[in-house]
Order: sequence, then structure tokens, then C-alpha cells
Amino acid sequence: MKAGESMEALIKVTAKWPKLKRNWVILFVCALILVLIYSFVLPSSLFNIIHQSIAKTPSIFTMHHPTSHKFVAFSAFLDDRDSNSVSPVIRVIGLNNLYHKEKVYCHVRCDSGIYSVQAMEPVLSNDIGVPSGESDMICENRCGSASLIDIAVSTKHNHSAMEGSVKILNTKEGRPTEFQHGLTICINKVLDEYTNVLQLIQSIEMYRLLGAGKVSVYKINCSDMMQQVLDYYAQDGFIEVLSWDISQLLTSSHHTHKETLQHIQDIFSIDCVYRNMYTSKYVLLNGPEEILIPNQHENWTELMRELAQQHEGAETFVFNVHVFSAIAPDTDSLTSNTQWPADPGLNILYYHFNNGVESDEKRMVINPRVIFNLDQLSVDHSGKWVKIPSDMAQIRLYQNLITTESGVVPENEDKRLQHYKPSLAEHLAAVLRLLPMLTQNVELKWFTKWTHWHVPVVGEGNFNREALNKHHKNKRLTIGLTVFAVGKYLDYFLEQFLVSADKYFMTDHRVIIYVMVDEPSKIAHVEFGVKRSYKVFRIKKENRWQDISMMRMKTLSDLLKKYIQYEVDYLFCMDVDVNFIAPYGVETLGERVAQTQAWFFETTNQYFTYERRPESAAYIPMGEGDYYYHAASFGGTPSEVLKLVDHCYDGIMADKEKNIEAIWHDESHLNKYFLLNKPTKVLNPDYLWSFSIHDNKNAKLRWVPKDYGQVREN
Repeated sequence: MKAGESMEALIKVTAKWPKLKRNWVILFVCALILVLIYSFVLPSSLFNIIHQSIAKTPSIFTMHHPTSHKFVAFSAFLDDRDSNSVSPVIRVIGLNNLYHKEKVYCHVRCDSGIYSVQAMEPVLSNDIGVPSGESDMICENRCGSASLIDIAVSTKHNHSAMEGSVKILNTKEGRPTEFQHGLTICINKVLDEYTNVLQLIQSIEMYRLLGAGKVSVYKINCSDMMQQVLDYYAQDGFIEVLSWDISQLLTSSHHTHKETLQHIQDIFSIDCVYRNMYTSKYVLLNGPEEILIPNQHENWTELMRELAQQHEGAETFVFNVHVFSAIAPDTDSLTSNTQWPADPGLNILYYHFNNGVESDEKRMVINPRVIFNLDQLSVDHSGKWVKIPSDMAQIRLYQNLITTESGVVPENEDKRLQHYKPSLAEHLAAVLRLLPMLTQNVELKWFTKWTHWHVPVVGEGNFNREALNKHHKNKRLTIGLTVFAVGKYLDYFLEQFLVSADKYFMTDHRVIIYVMVDEPSKIAHVEFGVKRSYKVFRIKKENRWQDISMMRMKTLSDLLKKYIQYEVDYLFCMDVDVNFIAPYGVETLGERVAQTQAWFFETTNQYFTYERRPESAAYIPMGEGDYYYHAASFGGTPSEVLKLVDHCYDGIMADKEKNIEAIWHDESHLNKYFLLNKPTKVLNPDYLWSFSIHDNKNAKLRWVPKDYGQVREN
């Protein structure tokens, strides 16, 4: 560049200087405005709000850089109760890493803006200058009547975007007008790598049976199987799952892993109290393997009603904890332990339990509205504590198996759990249907139609015959079949029954037919196939056909105890005046097998011909009952059939003492038994059909047409 050109350029720049100066001023002002916006407005839009809701997939609050936090908030609640020294306040529950001399600031966001104020003295576990763990931070509410949104806690007066916030709960706008639940269960023990899946399911179903309105479950991490269970119950709406990802904190905390988990358990406990303060009348803080069992009441509703009447003004009810150890398998278990091999944990349906040993620990059912800090359990002046005697109710901790001499169940065996076992087994069956990955019960894959208590209804077209036959092929089963033929029934029906049974009943399996007759010499010779045999027993002929029908229950009981239970895996009991007309196969095998009556199969229980007289042992009230079952065909495992026939015989004899005879004799008592002890498999009318109704191409077993006047002698 030449000297002249340089001078000319300098003159031009000098001429533009006022304009450039003005532009720099504008840029500076804009930058200042952006800084102010960033400092006071932007953080509120970056708040990381925790949303934990009922009946949804568990929410997870992830902490960012936990080691840089002095206080990590888990939840926050508006507390405007009159008992507060300063009201209203916001209580922030979290994990404290503070030293007692450090100042803490609360940053509250509401509709009218963000308010930062120094926190009141926190409620600490200690005050000796070391990190204290769980604490309840108290913050003054300066929002007035404005709607509260969320809050953050830090040691800085100006809140930064790096520090997360939590939603403020229990606001006046968010409170229900009345209680949604009578009792909420808080499983407050941290589910950290928890693996007792099966017992947790059983505990939750017991809570449902006993009348819990909701279950709050707190977890840190768990197995995939446990997560599937929690997701199922959360979607069902019965439990609320609250999660906290604190993996970084566990590795960086000043405390041991165990101590940190204890602090978090304290956080979860007080959180559950505040979270359910206005939605639940009472809250029970409970472990995942603990169940509050009422000893004098059917459920918690009845128990709490009486406790409230007996102890007017009581707000906290303290229960003793008793440890119940599993002793030995229950041979009459409603749920086989082998059915749940994929599920780690104790199956409380499968074991006996001794009478519990009292622990030093206590558990409380509390009115959450009188609780301020769970460590101290401060109660307002109107409330009081009441200790509840164990004979009325107790917390039961069901724990792992212990050994006894010879595996004998001691005389002090606990009986109270037995009362709930049938209903609990039904609830578990429902869970199995919806969570098949928890079990190796392959019936879930074989059958497509189910009862309301979730057992198969067997009928042509709703089961996989090929899979069933393949499953049972190599089991070397022996199946028993009993038949009674007395008087003219022997003459007219027995031979045809035996021939058809040999052809169609449980083909490819070993079969023993037990034939009960009054005159063995009249039995026609029948050439049975391979794996087939029969045994003949002579019985006394009763004067009336009704007595023959009823007294067969006593005969079956005697034969089962002496012979049959040692010889077969499954047993069917059938009338002689039926014929097999198609394969009657392994799809019918089960613990308790009931045959529905064709005429009533599509009708409601108001039309069933149950015994309706209350004085009879077979009495079934109007409105109760699932199906009407035949006594002409029933079956199951020998132990289950024995219980059925003993029940029927005992009922028959009890009625005889009252000079009563049930309307349909032993069949009435059989229906009462299956009402109290649900069948594990129900056969539809294909398995015992009357062609007087109409034709049925799927029929397996049919009634033989007969003239009752001809075959019945009286």
C-alpha cells in the first residue's frame, strides 16, 4: 500500500468512528440484558421436576453430580398445619451432606416468581459437624396465595441451572376433598438388589385381601424380573413405585453403603407419610416380607374400626413384630413349590410356620396428619399412642426355612395363615395368568379358556392336544378310574362302560379300573388292552338308590386310604351309566377336577339346584356359586379326591343327625365342597353330555338312555 493510500484509509476509518462506538454500546447493553435473564429467569425453565405418579411405569429421579451437592432433595411438601411454629412452611426431604455451620437457601418457584430465602434450621440426625444423612429441610413459604410449583435447595444465594428442583406436593389445589384410601402400606425398606420376588408378590396380594387401598414401594435398583412385577402392579393401579437413582452417591458418600441405605430408608419413610397425608386415613410402615395379620378380625377395615372405637383420640397404633420361620413343606399345599422354580424367594403357601417369636422391633399404623418428623414421631396434643396386644393383631415376618428334628411340624404350628390360603392361592393364579414369565406352569400355554379364578375350562378347541400329549408321554403316569355297579346297574351298564373305557380312556397310559359291585360273579369278561387292568371289590347293597349314591363316598374314602393312593397318580370317579365315545385324555388331569352339568352350563347360579336349606351341611345361599357340578364324574390327585369324598361323607352324616337329606344327595355336598375349594380344572359339558339336549360332535362321554323305573329297584 502506498503512503497516499494509507492516509486515505485512515481518514475513512476516523470518519466512521462515532458509528462504531454507538454499535459497541448497543452490543454491551444487549449482553447485559442476556446475563440478567440467565440469572433470574432461565433457571426456572431448566428445573428438573420429579414426576412420580400412581399407576404408571416407575419414575426415576437421576441426581446430577451428587458429590457437588450439599443437600440432595427427594421430595417437597407444603405443610400448613396449625401445629407448625411458623405456618405455612415447605418441608424438603432429602439426603444431607451439610456441616451444621453452613447456610442453606431455599429457592421456591410459584406463579408469582422465584423467591430465595435462607432455610430454617434443618432437622438433622446429628449436629456434631459431620455429614448427617437424612434430614427434613424447613423453608418459609413467601409465595403467599400464589400457586406453588417447585423448590430447590443449595448453599448458594443465587440458584444455578446445575441444581435440580423437586415438585411441591400437598398444595391446596392438589389435595382431594376426602380420603381415597382407608389404609396405605408403605414398603419403606429400600429394595436395593432385592431378589425375593415370590414373597413380595404374596405380600402384595395379602395386602389386597386384607383391604389395603394402595401400596407405596420404594426402590433403588432391582432385577429385571422384579421390575416386571413392579411394572405389572403399577399398571394395575394398586401400587405406586417411587425410584431414586443414587448410584453415584453410593460410591462417593462419606458413609458406608449400609449407612447410606439406612439414611435413604429414613427418607422414604417420612416421604411416604407426607405423600399420603391427605389421601389416606392411615399409613402402615412395613417391610416387604411383613404382613399385619388380624387375629380376631377378617380384615384391616374391621380391625381399625374397632381400634378407633376402643381408643378414642388415638392417632398411632403400635404393633409387635413376630418372626415366623418356615418349618416343613405343607403336603396339602394349594400351590406346589415346583410351580414357581423361576422365582427366587419363599413360597409362604408351601410351608408350615411355627408360632412366631416376638421381636424387639415394632411397627406402627399412624395418622399421617399428626406426624412431623419420623425419627421423633412428634404427635399433636390431640393424639396419643396405643400399644396393641398380639392376640388382637401382630406384624408377622415370614422368613426362610429352618430345620427341625425329622422334619416334623411342631404342635405349636401357626394356623392363622391357613385361613387366608385359599383366597391367596386364587389371587396368585391371577398373577400367573398375566405374568407367565414368573412360572414354569406350562398350562398357561396349553389352554385358552379360563374361569374367573384363572384355572382352565377344558373343551374341544381350547387346548393344545399335541403339546399336552407330548408333555405327559414320558411321565409313566398311572391313572385310576372308579365305578360302582349295584343291582340292575351291574346287569345293564357295567360291561359297556368297561369296553368303552378300555378304548377311549387315557390311551397310551397305564390305567387301573376299580370296580365296586354287590355280586362279582355277574361281571362279564372284558378283554383289556396293554397297560389296562381292573380290580374288583365287593360292597354291601343299600336298600335305596339314594343311599347307594351317598355311601359310595365312604367306600371311596376307605379304598383311597388303603390302596388307591399308593397305586395311581390321578384318579377319576364316574357313574356306571355313562359310555366313552371319544378320546378322554390327559387334558383333563389336575389336582381337583370338576365336571360341569350340561343343562346349567350357560345359565346363572340363581337357577342352579343347590341345597338351599340353611340347616343342611350342603347349604349354598342364593347368589353364590360358579358352576353346577356333576357327582357323576369328578377327579384329581388321590390326596385331593380323598379330601373331597371325606367332606361329602361328613356332610351327609351331619345331615342324617338332623334328619335331613340334601336335595341331590352326595352331589349337593360335592357342589358345596367345590364352592369352598375351587377346582383347579373345570371340564365343560363335552366331557359328560346328554344327547337329549341336542347333538354334540365334540362329546367324549355320554349318558346312556335308560328307563329309571326299570333299572332302579326302589
